[in-house]
Formats: sequence, structure tokens, C-alpha cells
Amino acid sequence: MLVILEGVVIVSMFIAFVTAFHLRGGQRVNKKNLRNHIVICGWTPKARRIIRQLQSEDIRSKRPLVLLADLPENPIPEEDVYFVSGDPTRDEALRKAGIEKAYGAIVLADDKSENPDARSLLITLAVERLNPRVYTSVEVYDPENICHLERADADEIICLNQFGEYLILQSSVSHGISKLFASLLNFGEGDEIYRIPVPSQYVGRTFRQAFLDIGGKRDCILIAAERDGEIMVNPKGAYTLQNGDYLFVISPEEPAFEPEGLAQALA
Repeated sequence: MLVILEGVVIVSMFIAFVTAFHLRGGQRVNKKNLRNHIVICGWTPKARRIIRQLQSEDIRSKRPLVLLADLPENPIPEEDVYFVSGDPTRDEALRKAGIEKAYGAIVLADDKSENPDARSLLITLAVERLNPRVYTSVEVYDPENICHLERADADEIICLNQFGEYLILQSSVSHGISKLFASLLNFGEGDEIYRIPVPSQYVGRTFRQAFLDIGGKRDCILIAAERDGEIMVNPKGAYTLQNGDYLFVISPEEPAFEPEGLAQALA
């Protein structure tokens, strides 16, 4: 389980019935074939910024975006986003948003709610019940509630308060680190952090070998590896990459890669 800032998201779409919903201020769109999309549950000022980040030109593998919010009308008709009016805690609304065939869900904390974390938990439970395969990124205010969302099978839990404390501490020791993080987590400005499947050509090779090879062939810096949900930053020694691993790289844009690996793209 990884607790990170809102901009990573991640990162993470829904279809159940052959019905229509709105795009660009009233245009009717048939969602029969919509799948592998990202559903943003709830409307807050963060939603607009997240949507624009997810539409950045730096992201190659863009996915359709669905905004599910308890509002009578689309709050952002100027954006290329599908809008579904409904309460994200309700199964019916999630189904209208196509939850069963979604790729990911972003659950935003409702700052107008008396207990925003409890509401986020209800939404997460509903999403995971309807589609256990969906990748959920959930915002939480109180770090003590992280454990409840972990039990609800949330994939990533973003506690901005906790992250802010860590960042203040680090910036007091390593000056300028807050600007570094802001740059890396903001799509469209300089380099960003991307997670990619381990290239087939690096399976069986050490992390250091992959680091040197990738850095020599592309404008990428390899910084970490992930195996079975555990992330190792700059692993030492003879850490050998395996099938199913993921790599984290710093790059000016999302590296192009084939499902079987990055051998062709990195050559």
C-alpha cells in the first residue's frame, strides 16, 4: 500500500447499462462501448486540476474520463469529460458511470461533508463491491482512517495532511525539496515520474544494469522497482529484475512501450 500525493494518481472506469450521459454541455453520447476509463467520484476544486493533469500531452496512454458527482449539471462543460449526475455512494449511480468495466476510480474527499473520510470509505466499498478489479485512488484527511480504507481494498490512499508533514520535515533538512516534488508530480512541466512494466530485455538483469542501459539510451532515469506491491527505491546489490516487476522512471513524457516490454522502444 502506498500513501502518496493527489497528483499521482494515478493515478484510475465504469459501464453497466446501454444508456447515455452528457459530454461537453449536453451532447448525448452512447456509452455502450465505453470501458477502461477513469471515474472521478465527487466534485471539489481539486477535480478540475486532476482532470487537466490526466489530459496532459505527456501522458501517452490517455483514458476516457467520467465525472460522477451529486450535481444537477456538468460543472466543467468545457472539458472533454463525460458527466454523470448521481451520488457516488449509491450503486445505481456507479453503474450509470460504468463501474463494472472501469479501469480506475479516483475518490475525492468531500470537504462539505461532516465526515468526509467516512463518505470516502462508503464510496470505496461500493466501488470495490461492484468491480473488485478496479484500481482505486482514495483521498483521506485523517491518517488514522488509512487502515479502514486498506481493509476496503483501496489500492492507493492519499493523505495530504500526512504527506505535507513529511514534506515540511524533509524541506527543513534538504532545502528546495518541495519544489522538486512539485515539479515531478505536475504533468506538463518538465519531467515526471512514470510506472512502467519491466522491459523483457531486462528480466534477469540487475537493477544497476537496467539503470545504466536505460539512462544511456533515453532521457530517463530509473529510480525504483516494484515487486508484489513492495517498492524498492534504488535497490542495492544484485537486485535482479523479474517478470511481473514494475519500474519507476523520471522522464519528460510517458515512455512508449509494448505490452511485452520496452525492448523496441528503448532500442
